[in-house]
Amino acid sequence: MIQHIVAFRLSGTDIEEKRRQSSLAQAELRKLDTGRIPGLVDLRVRPDLGKVAAHWDLVLVSHHESEAALETYMEHPLHLAVAREVAVHVAEKAIIDSRV
Repeated sequence: MIQHIVAFRLSGTDIEEKRRQSSLAQAELRKLDTGRIPGLVDLRVRPDLGKVAAHWDLVLVSHHESEAALETYMEHPLHLAVAREVAVHVAEKAIIDSRV
């Protein structure tokens, strides 16, 4: 099992803009829900509580059957389309893939 974690720092300059971006990004990312991409076992998207300015704004955590399944996910047309839509709201992202 491979765990894929992506933390997003949104590009909004005030709290209201970041909330709007977070809602839009969450809706897009949830389109990747399980059953739509082979080998994707679980996917969760969660916003930060917003209590600490230095925290990242949003995180995606997904689990994949194998490294090959993660590669399939990364190259899948749905993932690529969602990534393009989310990218317009993102200033930075940090990614880690690990074995579970």
